[in-house]
Amino acid sequence: ADKPRRALVTSLKAWQAQMKAGAQRHDVQAYYRANLAFHWAIVEAAGNDALSQTYRGIVQLLHLSRLKNLSRDVGMRASMREHQQIIATIAAGDPVRAQALLAEHVTASHRRLSRLLAAESTVPAESRP
Repeated sequence: ADKPRRALVTSLKAWQAQMKAGAQRHDVQAYYRANLAFHWAIVEAAGNDALSQTYRGIVQLLHLSRLKNLSRDVGMRASMREHQQIIATIAAGDPVRAQALLAEHVTASHRRLSRLLAAESTVPAESRP
């Protein structure tokens, strides 16, 4: 059980480093690709086909929303902090805490997106990029 966990942690750290590099360059596409891979690595590590299929469907539905949410520096920084906590918990071998952190990450991401959409809805259309 230790070897697969160590491999997952190594993979997650590599994806986290790519996200950080993308964020530093303000390269939203690079950040987003690494973010998708980070999450997919966790889903794949679970070894649950039903989860994998469900997750794949959800990612397709939420693609534009997730990209929008991560397109802001604040979203990227918050996401990376949350990812770091998730990596540390997986590395420590605490699946219960990791599950809780993953759920908190999803909830926090949703809150950030909701605030972003609410803020955009108050900006006149002609002022939007």
